[in-house]
Amino acid sequence: MIFKILLAIHITAGALGIGSGMGALLFRKGQKRHNQWGRVFYYAMLTMGSSAFLLGIFFQGSLMNGTIGLFTTYLVISAFGAVKNRTGHAGRRETWEFVLGLVCLLIFGILSVDVLRNGTKTDGLPFPVYYSYTGVALLVSLFDLKLIKNRGIYGAQRIGRHLGRMCIALLIATASYFLGQPNFLPAPIRGTFIPVIPVLLVLLSWIFWLVKNFATRRFKKRKVRAMA
Repeated sequence: MIFKILLAIHITAGALGIGSGMGALLFRKGQKRHNQWGRVFYYAMLTMGSSAFLLGIFFQGSLMNGTIGLFTTYLVISAFGAVKNRTGHAGRRETWEFVLGLVCLLIFGILSVDVLRNGTKTDGLPFPVYYSYTGVALLVSLFDLKLIKNRGIYGAQRIGRHLGRMCIALLIATASYFLGQPNFLPAPIRGTFIPVIPVLLVLLSWIFWLVKNFATRRFKKRKVRAMA
């Protein structure tokens, strides 16, 4: 009974997260609609990630799936923290985020080594999935370490941290549904290129806003210097 309730919550939150995440990407950061969609996305992804953790660890016996849920939760929390902390100064919150990210990296790393050594998939996932999550977790942990070492993150880098982590979380949700759960898709589109399209849209949107974020801020800096 509890399993079915958690599963229903997980699926509903995931669908809401994908829809609201796509909606947030349509609008420039700072706009009212972006903030509204982003708030829905934040709570939906927290629900999806935490329910995935509970389902994976306590009901499915899948350490990998549970850790993916925990990692998604970490990404959303740290992304939200980047925009809430307008000063950019690093504090206890950023330290705890770093610790949580390290826990995910450690588990992903152990599972990847186990798969590499034994040549077996403990959770039925393709081999590249293990290594991909390990690589991404290592990358974001290094950025966390840099943030703590520099005692903060500012300007375009702060927004880039928010954007990157939100998009990775959205990418996880989108890929998990459209590529990882083909049985839930209509029969005519299974095995076609169509399920890949939403994943590509997230990637392209991420690249577009990331380039726009850094390019716009660099242009403004040059304009200010030229006027000085």
